Amino acid sequence: MEMQIVKIEKRIKADSKRLFRAWLDPSDFSRWFLPGEKVGIGNVTLDPQPGGYFKIDMMVNGQVRPHEGSYVEITEPSKLVFTWKSWKTGGKDTLVTITFVPEGDTTLITLIHEQLPDAEACESHTHGWTGILIGLAAFFEK
Repeated sequence: MEMQIVKIEKRIKADSKRLFRAWLDPSDFSRWFLPGEKVGIGNVTLDPQPGGYFKIDMMVNGQVRPHEGSYVEITEPSKLVFTWKSWKTGGKDTLVTITFVPEGDTTLITLIHEQLPDAEACESHTHGWTGILIGLAAFFEK
């Protein structure tokens, strides 16, 4: 069976260093990391160093849905790679790579999520990551 890949690009009017840091600072992170109106954020634990663990409790329909993984690569301010595991990945580790490329007064963020188990996981993660990047852009436009 062929593994699925999600690729999302978003140009955000903000400095790449600030955008990069927003992924690693727990207080900022929980203010923008919302994939949709129906999803809330509970506890967020981030240990942003290679091999460091993270856990994000998303609240979905009144249920806590943990999303967790570990940081594989942190190359500030250009690249972030981490594993990602949740109920939507069937409890299996997948891989997320995010790049930050400065373009004038904007930054092009490219998010690639690999090793997803099936088309349904692909669809839900496309929706989720798209919403998350919209939330990140809104956080910086305030």
